[in-house]
Amino acid sequence: MDIIQFLLASQSGTPNPPSSGAQLTDDTTTRQAARRLASLPRNLIQGRRRIRRKWTGFIGNRRMWVGQSVLMPDRTVGWIRKVVRGLAVVRLNQYDSDGTPTHDYVRADDLIPWQNPDATLLGARKRGKKENYSLLKVEAARANGKMPTRFGRRRGRPAKNKQTNLSAVSALLARMQSTRHGPRLLPELMSAKSSRFG
Repeated sequence: MDIIQFLLASQSGTPNPPSSGAQLTDDTTTRQAARRLASLPRNLIQGRRRIRRKWTGFIGNRRMWVGQSVLMPDRTVGWIRKVVRGLAVVRLNQYDSDGTPTHDYVRADDLIPWQNPDATLLGARKRGKKENYSLLKVEAARANGKMPTRFGRRRGRPAKNKQTNLSAVSALLARMQSTRHGPRLLPELMSAKSSRFG
């Protein structure tokens, strides 16, 4: 699946406007924004990206990735294809007569990285807020820390790789240099070196 097609399905230029004519409260607006964000398809499988990001050039001091949404100078939404030396290739939400998506060449300084208004709204609501201290959460975290790990898992960071036995490697190198049968000792040397990564 192309990353552009995925983003076309998951993002739109503006969020859906409120359906009622009456003025909605802040809580209702926030709730609707959270629901729209939750309804977007996720590019994750077990916490890992299903489609890896391919990084390209910079817009300002921010590095962009292929498929990232940007605001064009006319305030329409496009998707980055490539940014090189201040020039960006942007895919538009328009198609030719034969169904091929159109692209435009724009100065990178004229583009603005697009931010989802719903995510901006939720982030603004959290700004300056501090979570209340909860003794129940502290006790739950301590209880979870005492639980055994799942089958096949280890607690903490993975163990470091085995270190190479440098004395054995140097002895093999000396034998290879001092005898005519150096190539015969090569597999033994490679196995000693590979133990570092085993």
